[in-house]
Amino acid sequence: MGKEYGTPTNKQMELINELAKVELEPEQVFVFPDKLVGDMIIPNRYMQISKQLLNVFKEDANSGVSLLIDHPWAGFGRPKAAIPYGRTFNSKLKKSDVEGEEWALFADHYIVRGKEIDGISTDSIIASIEDGTFFDTSIGWGADKYECSICGNDYRDYRNCEHYAGREYEGEICYVIAKPPGFLMENSIVMDGAYPGAGVLSKNGNTENADMVLVD
Repeated sequence: MGKEYGTPTNKQMELINELAKVELEPEQVFVFPDKLVGDMIIPNRYMQISKQLLNVFKEDANSGVSLLIDHPWAGFGRPKAAIPYGRTFNSKLKKSDVEGEEWALFADHYIVRGKEIDGISTDSIIASIEDGTFFDTSIGWGADKYECSICGNDYRDYRNCEHYAGREYEGEICYVIAKPPGFLMENSIVMDGAYPGAGVLSKNGNTENADMVLVD
């Protein structure tokens, strides 16, 4: 019998306890791996996160960003307090074998069992991850530099960039490249999203789809 899904290793517990304010035991903690995002040009958004910015996100995820549900801070007509239900504690930037994607960022998350926060129990979140009804995830992030793929200028500088993302120029589709400085703010469990393949990893490493929210 292999290790049960969600059970932390000794090394993972060491990393988790570097972030925790009290010493946690393995039986208190549920862990899961997640594909956060990659450098694919995001379909219908014509946005690419550069490898350099992915490296910034990796360092932020190693430091521990919050795991939320459905970007409550972003509003969408129903703003709520952004309450964390878990946290990242480790991440890796890996070479990808997915078409259109060269690099992908993965992170490990932990959730403490037996808690109830704002009417939602962490045990119910864990059960939904285990049974596959929670599978998509979406990062909240920001960057200071958005480069036009056609001219290389700041896409937001209309005096020096006259291109429009999604339009074709001499056979090339224009898209925006997000570059550092920037930050990874959080990762959320969501219903559906834009970045193909982002989401909770299963035992065999498969993912579903997920979304991103751009923070200005």
